Amino acid sequence: MQKWLERVGIKRGCIWRFLSLCYFCVFSCSIGFALDRDWAITEFRHTAWTAKDGAPSQISSLAQTRDGYLWIGTARGLFRFDGVEFESYEPPAGVSLPAHNITSLLATPDGGLWIVFSPFGLGLLKDGQMKVFFRPEELPSGEIFNLACDADGRIWAGTLTGLALFDGTHWHQIGSDWNLTNERIWSMFTDRDGTFWVATGWTIAFLPRGAKAFQQTNIHTIGVPQITQSKDGRLWMTEFARPVRTIPGVDRGMRRMTQRFRLKLTNFFSIVMAAYGCQPNRTASSE
Repeated sequence: MQKWLERVGIKRGCIWRFLSLCYFCVFSCSIGFALDRDWAITEFRHTAWTAKDGAPSQISSLAQTRDGYLWIGTARGLFRFDGVEFESYEPPAGVSLPAHNITSLLATPDGGLWIVFSPFGLGLLKDGQMKVFFRPEELPSGEIFNLACDADGRIWAGTLTGLALFDGTHWHQIGSDWNLTNERIWSMFTDRDGTFWVATGWTIAFLPRGAKAFQQTNIHTIGVPQITQSKDGRLWMTEFARPVRTIPGVDRGMRRMTQRFRLKLTNFFSIVMAAYGCQPNRTASSE
């Protein structure tokens, strides 16, 4: 290590300070990683709740809000679970829900809970207040199947006739101007890089963070009810009548992410060396 540093032009007096910093970073990271270890399924405690415990039936969706409550959407209404008891949600006085059948829930970073009612209607529960959307001009066109929140906090709706985006007041249909077809939306997912993925029709499209047009993967799918991301960064999807598999072509994006990480790491060490007053020798070999 010392010989390598001398080859790239690091002054001898800075080497030990640099190595000390490296050792500190390594051992600090080791401690941090120890807290985020992988758990085997046998290490988890399993508890089951049945109707005898007050648990609802015909459950369609689950969501946990920022306050820690678990919300349960069912065909018989909305329920809240605090870890001990189940409680049926009753709206504030003067508020009528569009229906009892709830098909999808979405918890947002600001503590809100979006509710999809069937056959129509939306609800937003926040700070104890319920806002209901039931008029046609307040809803996306087409039956709503699911909702999603992207990395910038925008709310998207997947419907029978395509994708819709909420601007805080109205829903806007996303179509050809966003390079997306008006087909049934099966699922939506935001990855750790902020890219927004949409399973639409018989394929998958994605919207890089900050972009104004979707990009097509051109892969053929048979309905994708769920997309998720594993610890190693790969994206996985479930399909009807097919086994679980990774989304083809994403590995290229992961290689680009790795290159960006290496560049950031190089810049980090440059800043550290400058802080220690250690500048590379301009006449040193570039090997």
